[in-house]
Amino acid sequence: MSAEPAATIPTRRHGKRKLADARGKWVHVRCNDSELATISAAAAQKGLASGAYLRSLALGSPGQRARRQPPAEREALARVLGLLGNYGGNLNQLAHVANASGKLPTEAALTEIAQHVRSIRDEVMRALGREG
Repeated sequence: MSAEPAATIPTRRHGKRKLADARGKWVHVRCNDSELATISAAAAQKGLASGAYLRSLALGSPGQRARRQPPAEREALARVLGLLGNYGGNLNQLAHVANASGKLPTEAALTEIAQHVRSIRDEVMRALGREG
C-alpha cells in the first residue's frame, strides 16, 4: 500500500509585504511648532506625508512606497464626482425604463437634467485639475 504525501496548504500572508531594503532606521529632527506647521503644510501641498516630503528633499525622491495624501478637499471632490457618476447612471437607467414602458418624461426635462449633471461634473473635474 503506497501512501501519498498529504497536499500542503499554502500559508496565508498577513500584513504588508516584506522588503529587502525596508526602512527600519529613524532620523529624528527637532523643530518648534512654527517649523512643524511649515513642514506639514509643504508636505500636504505636495500630497505627501511629512516623512516622505523630507525624504524627497534630502534624497530627491519620496520613495517607492511613500504614502501619498491627497488634500481633504480633493478627497471630498472625488467622492462627489463618484456620486455624480452614479446619479448620471441612474438617470440613464430611468430614461431606458421610461423608453421601454412608453411613459416618457418630456425630452426637454431629461435634457435639462442631463445638462445639469454635465455642468456639475465639469466643475468638479476643473476643481480636481482634470480638464477635458
